[in-house]
Amino acid sequence: MVASIAMVKDLNNLNCALVKVGIALDGVKFDGSIMGEPIQKLGEYWVYMPKGVSMLQVLHKNYTPLMVNFYDYGVGKVESGMTYILTLSKPVGSTEPTDAGGNFYALTVTPKNAVVTIDGNPQTVSTDGEYSAMLPYGSHTYKVEAGGYISKSGSFTIISSDMTPINVSLVSAMATVSVTCPPPAVSLYVDKKSVGMAPWTGSLKEGMHLIEAKKKGYRSQQRTINLSQRQRLDVAFAEDSLFVGSVDNTYLIVCGIRIFIVWQYNNHSRKGRHQH
Repeated sequence: MVASIAMVKDLNNLNCALVKVGIALDGVKFDGSIMGEPIQKLGEYWVYMPKGVSMLQVLHKNYTPLMVNFYDYGVGKVESGMTYILTLSKPVGSTEPTDAGGNFYALTVTPKNAVVTIDGNPQTVSTDGEYSAMLPYGSHTYKVEAGGYISKSGSFTIISSDMTPINVSLVSAMATVSVTCPPPAVSLYVDKKSVGMAPWTGSLKEGMHLIEAKKKGYRSQQRTINLSQRQRLDVAFAEDSLFVGSVDNTYLIVCGIRIFIVWQYNNHSRKGRHQH
């Protein structure tokens, strides 16, 4: 029978043969020398093939691939402009796979040591940051948390087909602090821990912190700061406030009396006073 509708041309500009594959299944794929994408109709698929082709492979995720050889049906090679009807049926005794009632989700998180909660239930920590488990069909929620990062929540839907993996990358919640001091060789301490010499820039968690500037021969200076998430703060110690001097206490014993001599230094002078 000559095909007279919806003709498709092959690479030689000749009309293709139309193979109507009758099969009551969704999601059927075809492989071989076919032209364009097969068209799904009610209860059948229309597959266009160039002249001279003699084989067609039929694929479905629930069944073994089927190779159809047209010679087995007395056709041989298809002819240009002809329509062929191929009817397929499921093997005797075969049944549709039972729906499990759910499917797997896929979630990848950064950092990899983040804590993941699905529907309010903490998941076992993954070493590679990848999570997957079977869930019933429907909507579900997730929450990803990690120290020093802003937590993130969201939702996803489980359906019968495979879902697109969810990628969650947390944003750092650390604040950035920069400390400067005019004089050289000033040691800096944050929360009583040495962080090196000024100038210094580092990351700190939100909340209150104590910053100290110390230099031998000078009184140390302190600054208390209160940081919020992702805040940027510049802390500058003024030269005048740092160079306030230091105290040196010595004493003499004269006729059995201890006399204290208190020396106070600043940038320009040395003063002494007596205490009994």
